[in-house]
Amino acid sequence: MEEIVKKAMSLGCSFAEAKTIDSKKNTISTSNNKINEISSGTNKIFSIRVLYDGRWGNAFSKEPNSKLIYNAIKNAKFTDKKVEIDILKPIKKKVKTKTKISLKDISLDEKKDMLSKIEKNKPEINNLSLKYIDSITKSEYVNSEGSNLNWDDSLILMVASSYAKKNDRFESFYDVIAKHGGFEESIAFEKKADNVMKKSIELLDAKAIKGGFFPTLIDPHLAGVFAHECIGHACEADLVLNGTSILKDKMNKKIGPDYLNIYDNGELSHKWGWLPYDSEGVPGKNTTLIKNGKLNSYMHTRESAKEFNVEPTGNGRAQNLDNKIIPRMSNTYIGKGENSKEEILESIKKGYYLIGSMGGQVDPASGEFLFNAMEAFSIEKGEIKERVMGASLSGNVMQSLNSISMIGKDIEVSGTGFCGKSGQYVPVGDGGPHFKFEKIKIGGKN
Repeated sequence: MEEIVKKAMSLGCSFAEAKTIDSKKNTISTSNNKINEISSGTNKIFSIRVLYDGRWGNAFSKEPNSKLIYNAIKNAKFTDKKVEIDILKPIKKKVKTKTKISLKDISLDEKKDMLSKIEKNKPEINNLSLKYIDSITKSEYVNSEGSNLNWDDSLILMVASSYAKKNDRFESFYDVIAKHGGFEESIAFEKKADNVMKKSIELLDAKAIKGGFFPTLIDPHLAGVFAHECIGHACEADLVLNGTSILKDKMNKKIGPDYLNIYDNGELSHKWGWLPYDSEGVPGKNTTLIKNGKLNSYMHTRESAKEFNVEPTGNGRAQNLDNKIIPRMSNTYIGKGENSKEEILESIKKGYYLIGSMGGQVDPASGEFLFNAMEAFSIEKGEIKERVMGASLSGNVMQSLNSISMIGKDIEVSGTGFCGKSGQYVPVGDGGPHFKFEKIKIGGKN
């Protein structure tokens, strides 16, 4: 691929990069122990991207082919927008995801049998759905700066979803294992599926919640969703540039308390959002988005970094080689504070404890958000009391940031699946410590 890049430069390109991806993916899904899907497929693709006369041009094929350079240059000529990028120092790196049990050593039938052993264990369980996805990917990246990068990756994703029924009432619960690693990650899945069934049954007896404004304890999972949805997306530089981010004019301005720090960290090895390097050959970095309550950085591609006159942050990502590279998150989380979970609990006389996320929505432009918690409990005089159902958390991002009054010492960062943006889905992680909103709107279903 080095020769292809050299050829592109000899034809007048100011920058060129060539990439190959060779991957194999397995998918198995079951419902009540019956197979819904079992599939295995491969994908191999080569791409070249050039910067010609200040315009990006791309071309793709199944195999490396120097003729594609002419297609890429031709496509660049039809691109309206002119861009600039800085030339970076060359990087040479070979990365191999660590595994204890290689995915290659486990047959598709063995993976299916692993799911088949997990069965509904209580009469209240109406449906138990399981999904297993793994992939092995070899990727290579070469550019005109002299960078040469290789990544032999292995990742595994498992999802357990349970639906419980009592009389006319249905409740659901789910959990996920998502990591860069080998088949050893599946060992904990049966226990996780059992817990999912247990939780969905417990939700059947949850009491109706009393809505209003309350002090609220947020668990690490929901903390991660808040960081990802409310801050992460608003810090993606393309949204800032097109004016659809609530943080577009807030750089270096105070937007939260002094003890609030939020990061996007592609360096977290083997976490779901791990990025040894991004789709543009820029190393994944630990970017401080909010530092001591002030907006400190956006997340950038090479192109957006030049527009802001800053260094790229290693957040240029594309789902596939034939997709456009745009700013995306990696592992986004709230930094740890100085309080224990117990200290935060003791500070709440009457409020709620919200755990996990069942989805929600946020408008990056207005900052309005609503998240549905997976679980919720009432808090009285510093103690966790009864389980309540259907709790939701809503408010405005800017107001809510300043309502964060205590942040825990504990911290968890995990993967929950894929983040969607502009029709592209990429693996991301999120998390944080327990933290407290001094006062926030809580709603629920009766």
